[in-house]
Amino acid sequence: MPGKKITYGIVGGIGPLAGADLFFKFVKSTPANNDSDHFNIIFEQHPLREERIQGGGNYKPSKRKLHIFNVIQQLVSRKADCIILSCFISHTFIDELADSIDIPLVNIMEALHYFVQSKHPKVKKIGILTSDYVKKEKLFEKYFSSQDYDLIYPDPIIQSNFLMKAIYGSKGIKAGHLSGEVIENLETACEHLVAKGVDLIIPGFTEIPLVFDVLKKKNQFNILDSNQIYADWAIQFHSQTSVTKQYKIGIIGGIGPSATIDLMDKIIKNTPAEKDQDHFKMIVEHNPQIPDRTAHLLQ
Repeated sequence: MPGKKITYGIVGGIGPLAGADLFFKFVKSTPANNDSDHFNIIFEQHPLREERIQGGGNYKPSKRKLHIFNVIQQLVSRKADCIILSCFISHTFIDELADSIDIPLVNIMEALHYFVQSKHPKVKKIGILTSDYVKKEKLFEKYFSSQDYDLIYPDPIIQSNFLMKAIYGSKGIKAGHLSGEVIENLETACEHLVAKGVDLIIPGFTEIPLVFDVLKKKNQFNILDSNQIYADWAIQFHSQTSVTKQYKIGIIGGIGPSATIDLMDKIIKNTPAEKDQDHFKMIVEHNPQIPDRTAHLLQ
């Protein structure tokens, strides 16, 4: 990998075990012949202090948003070139974060969508194991169109008594348990989805990949390791991210109003962008109430 390697910043603490798993899989997937070939990684593990059931349907993410934004700012100050977010809830407001950050945020949903399209092109019926909150926010529906996919979630009793319990329960993964009741509850949720006819199961918790090998080996479920896919995506599609500063364009507008719009339009049309996020940020002071220019010139 010629040239300057980028520095990845991983936001840990919003799922401490999941963040560690993601970090491990990221390092494991890096194409390296020796230690010096690895990417620079900054791992910020600042635990988020909030109520236990963070993924409930009535969850309010305001505290999480502020926490993640502050951690990202620390990563930016330490010269991170792009950011990895180690929970699905944070991806429900990733656009809000992106609007305030000048470096790329690696999107786990883009990674999963690309992987399913490329590796499972015939799959149409997908089972989703995620929190009540992520389901309510329709995160998966934003990336897996209903025209192409049929997304199936566990019935409410399975969701509450088995899936959410496996993650948030007193003997769940977040409490440090990776065997026994956790596996049994996840098996029940997966079997339920298989009975509903799904072709593929996608974990919408970054904690589930911690027990991926056990689930896969014991049951042969067609389930994805979402953390591994996320790590591979970050390396494959973001390792060549430019490390140059992403500049904002400041426009003193309103003199006149139509000329301002014309200038913005020309900037947008002449920017080599493949998606919305490739465009420049513009800060426009559109103020037509300045003193008359013609009157000044005629003085």
